[in-house]
Amino acid sequence: MIIEREEQVTEAVLSETGQVADPRTRQVLQSLIRHLHAFAREVRLTEREFNTAINLVSRLGQLTNDNHNETRLIAGMAESYYAAIAPHCPLGPISLAK
Repeated sequence: MIIEREEQVTEAVLSETGQVADPRTRQVLQSLIRHLHAFAREVRLTEREFNTAINLVSRLGQLTNDNHNETRLIAGMAESYYAAIAPHCPLGPISLAK
């Protein structure tokens, strides 16, 4: 697919989810993709901010093993303090602002 308009990026990514066999997984992934793309457009996410978020997610994956899941720990910590998870926040992945 040749992408000519910004909106086509989302369409192209969504088309790739057709290969996901489980219907519920496909539904969740498609919704996640639409929301993430809309978020990126809404806040005018810069490439630098995107890279910061990707680096955080990558680092969390590197810190995770069979006995330790860093992503779940951060999500659990945010939930226990009723904080919103904000991986795009330059101050850290947890935002206490409401």
